[in-house]
Amino acid sequence: MKKLFVLFLSLIVVLAACGSKEDEKTVKIGVTGVDSKVWEVVKKEAEKDGIKIEFVEFQDYTAPNNALAEGEIDLNAFQHFAFLDQFKKDHKLKLSVVGTTVFAPLGAYSKKIKDIKDVKKGDTIAIPDDVTNQHVH
Repeated sequence: MKKLFVLFLSLIVVLAACGSKEDEKTVKIGVTGVDSKVWEVVKKEAEKDGIKIEFVEFQDYTAPNNALAEGEIDLNAFQHFAFLDQFKKDHKLKLSVVGTTVFAPLGAYSKKIKDIKDVKKGDTIAIPDDVTNQHVH
């Protein structure tokens, strides 16, 4: 995880150096949740290098890529490769992966079921509605 953090921080430093004079030290990062302790560490470490990070929070998974394509943000960090590839194809966008950050797998949650083996035929479960998030590993 430390390697990923260092890579991400390096990308922020590069982007800040490429910015305009007016806000060359501010990097806007689109996220779908800023409650992660990881983001606070990234923010503090970047401040040591004179870089201000502004997190732009989005409520869905469509807006961050569109905001990036429109230049409203400098980076986004919320998706896996399959989702980005499909999104670029569907929306005809030219976005590129410039690095990786923390991978946060989603879990299965229940108030009643204690083991996945207890899920019975006919039970109702909720899953993401996009194809890229329905891949079973």
